[in-house]
Amino acid sequence: MPWCFVEMERDSLIAHGGSAFIKETFFDMSDVYQVNVCEKCGGIISSAKECRACKKIDIARVNIPYCTKLLFQELQAMGVSININVK
Repeated sequence: MPWCFVEMERDSLIAHGGSAFIKETFFDMSDVYQVNVCEKCGGIISSAKECRACKKIDIARVNIPYCTKLLFQELQAMGVSININVK
């Protein structure tokens, strides 16, 4: 049976120093996904060669949850610009 936490359990674990446990449970064990992000403009790019928007080759690999990647894609399809700060 998968872990099922609700808001009060999450808050109590945070209060008792369980942030590493929460990160592992909700991020590392679930759906880690790596994306290439341009360090200058913060845009998600498809290839690790260069950014099409700003023509720079400063690329970083960032871990994000897969559901966040899907959310970003849906927002971009609606015309909302997504920028990720790599610093």
